[in-house]
Amino acid sequence: MELDFSKFKKPGKEYRGVPFWSLNDLLEDEELKWQIAEMDEKGFGGFFLHAREILITPYLSKDWMDRLETCIKEAEKRGMYAWLYDEDRWPSGFAGGMVPALSKEYRAKALMMHISNRLHKVCDAIKVFKADLVNGKIKNVEEVKEGEEEELGKVYLYFVPITANPGERWHGNFCYIDTLNPEAVKAFIEVTYEAYYKRFGKWFGKVVPGIFTDEPNISSSRPRYNFSVFQRGT
Repeated sequence: MELDFSKFKKPGKEYRGVPFWSLNDLLEDEELKWQIAEMDEKGFGGFFLHAREILITPYLSKDWMDRLETCIKEAEKRGMYAWLYDEDRWPSGFAGGMVPALSKEYRAKALMMHISNRLHKVCDAIKVFKADLVNGKIKNVEEVKEGEEEELGKVYLYFVPITANPGERWHGNFCYIDTLNPEAVKAFIEVTYEAYYKRFGKWFGKVVPGIFTDEPNISSSRPRYNFSVFQRGT
């Protein structure tokens, strides 16, 4: 295909840069339209509507949806593209805290390994193993039997299931979700994607080309293990 040099020199908006637009503070229509005009005049082809830190307008509320509609209509008027973003900050999945609030089963889960040089009675441990610690490496692993006595010099490995607790400010004062739970993911889709489709569906595939998702994972809200504990043998 022959390159049209005139289009290369002045590409259409579908080929131009599209910035992550950090939406924070109290969103106001006139300010939003002014910022969109600035992006248009400076050569951008559109923007990602990205909720960020210090957002005062409640995320996914009617006010939020009203302000996003203002942005989409302004983009339509200017021939720009308004990409949606599917989370309040990131990683995608917790819907600003709404999904983990719906059910404890939706909250992030993990299997934690606790290491000690003592043999404890841990009520919710799935399994307990004893082992030797040789030059910082676990050797000779054996399952601990019921009623077994503690052995001097052994390390004990306790495997305990945990569910993330509410209280993380980053995750809307709840926590991240269990992304391996289909019901949790379904709830996220209903709370976020379906809500956007219901309000803005007539612009989908046109002014709204798509929805950006950001770093859904299986590590958020899980404990970070300190491997230096092996070096201490505790």
